[in-house]
Amino acid sequence: MTFTDDKTWHVWVYALKQKSEAFSKFCEWKALVEKSSGHKLKTIRTGNGGEFMSSEIQNFFKAQGVRHELKTERQNRTLVESTRTMLIQAKLPQKYWAEALNTAAYLRNRSPTKVVDNATPFEAWTGVKPDVKHLRSFGCTAYAHILKDERKKLDSKARKSVFLEYGTETKGYRLYDCELSLVVM
Repeated sequence: MTFTDDKTWHVWVYALKQKSEAFSKFCEWKALVEKSSGHKLKTIRTGNGGEFMSSEIQNFFKAQGVRHELKTERQNRTLVESTRTMLIQAKLPQKYWAEALNTAAYLRNRSPTKVVDNATPFEAWTGVKPDVKHLRSFGCTAYAHILKDERKKLDSKARKSVFLEYGTETKGYRLYDCELSLVVM
């Protein structure tokens, strides 16, 4: 599920296991953007998907004074194309689609666009120019640090991994550890 601010073109993505999660994720997103922007949500445009057509969410929109409009899902198509391309280029299985999608949105928010006067959606949303020194290619080789208490004196200090996505709660990366066959932060 994607949300895009019309003024800044900043995009948020949520990977849902089931469409029934849409209402709670919408409420989570609404609280986040209203608190961070200081503005109330006035209008939401959605595709024709059933997740935004239920009586529960329609009643919520009415109670909150949110106008609901229908639109095409071009943004979703662009993100899906990016996700597919990144998975194919990295030679990673489709089970990492959510990580590729998050990375696509992260990069899109930090890419200049004419829509916001050649600034980035991140800059237009936050007022801060994004630092891009930490950007990496999806699927590139990375090395995960092994904590001192998990290794012996002459053991390697890192394990070969694959970059999957940027951390959201902490500064860092999510990696796929090739040796342990698991995703690590």
